Amino acid sequence: MVRLRIQLLGSFQVSLDGAPLTQFGANIARALLAYLAMNAGKHIPREIAASLLWPEHDQARALHNLRQALTRLRTVLGDQGAHEPFLQITRETLCFCPQSPHWLDVAAFKERVTAARDHPHRDLATCPACVQQLEEAAALYGGSFLAGFYIDSIPSKNGSSSSASACTAWRWMSFTAWPKSNATGTISTRHGAGQQHTGG
Repeated sequence: MVRLRIQLLGSFQVSLDGAPLTQFGANIARALLAYLAMNAGKHIPREIAASLLWPEHDQARALHNLRQALTRLRTVLGDQGAHEPFLQITRETLCFCPQSPHWLDVAAFKERVTAARDHPHRDLATCPACVQQLEEAAALYGGSFLAGFYIDSIPSKNGSSSSASACTAWRWMSFTAWPKSNATGTISTRHGAGQQHTGG
């Protein structure tokens, strides 16, 4: 039975056992969950995740911030001591468990589009099975990936928010399978000191 539902097409929405999860605090924990879920099954080194999220800090500080964000995320998900945890955390790596009881709208969307694309038929428009797959995919599409999402951005030179650059970076990283993304994906904004996570 699905317990965790993650919606990234359109606005960021997550629910656990039918109840919306809103205790993430700053968007950094949401971004971390989105990144791990989009790369489910991949064991991502802590150093890579830390450098993507806190590129302006040295490694020791970035890893400290990552530990705090992970504590917040695991608390929100009820993961600590859970029989079927969503996250597999070791001293070296982070991984979203692909067999955990979760549902991700992006994965469901891609599954249906891929099924229609790969199905042998003479004409897509006259293939009932493929038309149904595409109709279901269309129903899942709630909007652009992480629409309106930002990561604790700082004001730009003209005083407006610089959230778009962070949003673009996270969209690119999440859709690009690790480890390719770790070579070029960056977060170009900085986190305000008052918005850092606290926790053990």
